[in-house]
Amino acid sequence: MSDTEATQAEGKQGTVTHPRRAEEGYFATIKRAAWSILEGMAVTFSYLRRPAITVQYPDRTPLPVPEMLPERFRGLLEVDVLCCTGCQACERACPIDVIRIRVGKQGKHRFLERFDIDLGKCMYCGFCVEACPVDCQAAGDEEITHAIRFTREFEGVQPELSMLTYRYVRTDDRIVVAKAKKGQVMPTVPRGERAREARQAARLNPAVVARARAGRGAPPAPRPEALLEPTADAAAAKEE
Repeated sequence: MSDTEATQAEGKQGTVTHPRRAEEGYFATIKRAAWSILEGMAVTFSYLRRPAITVQYPDRTPLPVPEMLPERFRGLLEVDVLCCTGCQACERACPIDVIRIRVGKQGKHRFLERFDIDLGKCMYCGFCVEACPVDCQAAGDEEITHAIRFTREFEGVQPELSMLTYRYVRTDDRIVVAKAKKGQVMPTVPRGERAREARQAARLNPAVVARARAGRGAPPAPRPEALLEPTADAAAAKEE
């Protein structure tokens, strides 16, 4: 036998650590298979007496999941239009045109005619939140946020893409802009409440889109008097 053949023979002999299966008996094969299963299930068996670490979402959680998330969780974006000053800083700060704002004016009054957030495009960068100059604090929150803010809401799945556009000013409403003083922290509703309201209203978006595509024009113009503070002249005329 040459040196090469001897080396190969030694290598083959060195790799054999168990007898061949053909040489094992029937019961020895069963024993080996059972032992392999027990070794594989040893980790699983170790969890039988440990407390459960899984969460049965969504119906068996001790609290609603949004309430279990931290304050700084970046969920769906929302705005409290009653605290908005109409400065449009968030719209300018958005790099992908997620926010659409239209501010109207009647006399000395400025009001919001439109405030849309397209969550289908939002990348949750937070630039709009940082740009907002209005400090707000919701009930139950430890930190101060802004008029536009992230929420703990994360369930945004919709059957149609147009339903991901949340319209925080309804078509027939005009909301007077807020007047926030420097350093003032305005109270606001709990985070997520405005987003849930807008999500319910977004169910009408497909009908609005279909109406526009059919060329039937836009919905009726908003009421000029809606949510406007009456001026002194208007109040005097009403008394007469």
